[in-house]
Amino acid sequence: MRALSFSLIGCLVLVAFVVADEEVDIVATDPGACTKENEEFQACGTRCPVTCANHLDKTPRACTMECVVGCLCKTGFVKNDEGNCVKEEDCPNHPTGGEHHEDNEHHEKHEHHEEHEHHEGKEGEHEHHEEKEGEHEHHEEKEEHEHHD
Repeated sequence: MRALSFSLIGCLVLVAFVVADEEVDIVATDPGACTKENEEFQACGTRCPVTCANHLDKTPRACTMECVVGCLCKTGFVKNDEGNCVKEEDCPNHPTGGEHHEDNEHHEKHEHHEEHEHHEGKEGEHEHHEEKEGEHEHHEEKEEHEHHD
């Protein structure tokens, strides 16, 4: 029975070592050695950090609970293929395609709005001109009546 326990433990240690070896390359033991942007020295970091390569994978991974001393990405950042700590949305495989811009959504909505106005103008449903007060309400009622016919 003792040999079986040793084999199982040896197998688990080997699996944990292989997973850890693929995931992280930690060499610094001096807090001053962590000089890259968005990284920090951690006395008890994870052996299996989130990276650009695995950040979309929702499958649980086997990882040891062992503390790792060294330079790791700050909270909110992941390591990319070049070894730099970046935001997840800046990873090449992220749904935004690695081109995250804070005003991107506003810009896309604005373009869609202009296209929508242009489309309406082509069909002649709306004219872009100034109307006197009262004419606007009459114009809308007329359009609403035309749509119901």
